Amino acid sequence: MKVMFVVNTISKNTGGEIYQSAIYQCLNDNFTVRLIREEDIPRYMNRNVILRNIWFLGLFMRFNGDIIFQESYIKSSLLVGNLLTKVLSRKRILALSQSLYCEPNISKLRKFVTKIIKIIYFKSVDLIIANSEFAKEEIIELGIYQNKIKVISPSFVQHYLCRDNLDDKVNEIEDVNVRPILLCVANLKPLKGQEYLIKAVERISHIDFDVLLVGMVQDKEYFERICQVSKTTYVSDRIHFLGHCKGDELRSLYSNATVFVLPSLYESYGMVLHEAMAFGLPIIASNVGGIPEIITEGVNGILVPPGNPEALSKAIIKLLEDPEIRKRMEVNNLQKVQRFPALDEICQEFVKVLSGFRRNR
Repeated sequence: MKVMFVVNTISKNTGGEIYQSAIYQCLNDNFTVRLIREEDIPRYMNRNVILRNIWFLGLFMRFNGDIIFQESYIKSSLLVGNLLTKVLSRKRILALSQSLYCEPNISKLRKFVTKIIKIIYFKSVDLIIANSEFAKEEIIELGIYQNKIKVISPSFVQHYLCRDNLDDKVNEIEDVNVRPILLCVANLKPLKGQEYLIKAVERISHIDFDVLLVGMVQDKEYFERICQVSKTTYVSDRIHFLGHCKGDELRSLYSNATVFVLPSLYESYGMVLHEAMAFGLPIIASNVGGIPEIITEGVNGILVPPGNPEALSKAIIKLLEDPEIRKRMEVNNLQKVQRFPALDEICQEFVKVLSGFRRNR
C-alpha cells in the first residue's frame, strides 16, 4: 500500500514532533511512504496560502497511491487539495489532530475565520485521529460526527528518558541537605505559562530551592519579557534558563529534580508529563486540555487552575514541605508508567487503522 504522509516536520524538538517521527518510522516499515514536510513547499509560496493550496492539490492528484495521511497543523494549506481530491479520485484522506489551540489575543474576525477553516478541513477528510479524549471533544464541538474520530493517545515514554534506578530518587528526597529543584521542560512561549511559574516562585520566601526552565525559545519577545521579570524579583538567583536540552543532559536534569511543573495554558495532551513520571517525579500541572487524562489530583500530582500564580505557589509549597506526599506520588507515577504501552504498540495502531481504512473504501 502506498501512503503519502504530510507533516509540518519530523524533527524531535517537542513531544508532538517525536510522536510524528515515530509514526513515520512505523509507517515506513509497513508501507511504501512518501514523506512531505512543510519545508518541501517552495519558499516563494511561504506567505501565500492560495499558492500553497494549489501546490498541494497538484501533489495529491499526481500521487499514485491509496491514502493521504496528514498532520492537521498546516490545515489552511490543504483545504483545496482535500476537497478536490475527494471529488476527483478514490484516494482516502486521514488527519492526525494534536492541537486546535487558537491564540486568545487575535481579533473576533480572525477567530471566526480560523474556526471556519477548521470545520471545512475536518469535513474534507475521511477519518480523524485525535491524540486525547479532550482533542476529540474539541473536534466534536466543531460539528464533526464522533464516529469519524478515533483516539490514539501517545501514552509512551522514550526509553532513553527512563531512570535506571529510581529507588535512589526516594533517598535524595529524604536528604534534607539537598536543595530542592523545580523542573519545567517546555518551549518558551506564552502558551506554556512559564511567567506564572516565575510569579508563583516570587510568593515563596521561606523555602530555599532552584527553578530550572528547559526549552527552546519559540517567542523571543516573550522570552525577553520573562527574563526581565525574573531579574526584577528578589528570587532572581533561584531561576535558571537552560535552553534546549536533550539526551544525557536532559536525563540528568530529570534525575536530580524534586518536582516537575507544567504551568501551560493549553495542552491537547502533554507528553512531557510521561518523561517526568518515568523519573518518579511528583507533578504540578495546569488543569487544562488533556492533562487530567494523565494526572489524577492528589494521586500522582496536583492540578491547578491555569494562569493562577497563587494556586501554583500553594501547590509548590505543599509538595516541597511534605516528603511523604512526594514519595507516594513517585510510587504512583512509576506504577502508571509501567502500564503504558510500548511505542511500537501505539504505532501499530496506526498501521491497523490505515490497513483497515483501505479495505473498507
